[in-house]
Amino acid sequence: DSEATLTLAVPEGRYAAAVYHDVNDNGRLDLTFVGTPAEPRGYSRITDVRLAPPSFEDAAVEVGANGASADARLRYPG
Repeated sequence: DSEATLTLAVPEGRYAAAVYHDVNDNGRLDLTFVGTPAEPRGYSRITDVRLAPPSFEDAAVEVGANGASADARLRYPG
């Protein structure tokens, strides 16, 4: 039930973001033995995280002259 905000300065264009919570602080996204993420992850504009990452088009946000914002909700494995 916590929230974090990240602000990026980027040129106008289309962007998608992938985020994860490095639970064990080892600097990488840990995977299960079958190759799926073992740590919480999320993607811009996606509220229903599935096994595979979404396409760029599904997660993309258009950043214009006035900027943009996008939410990414982490999905915990299990």
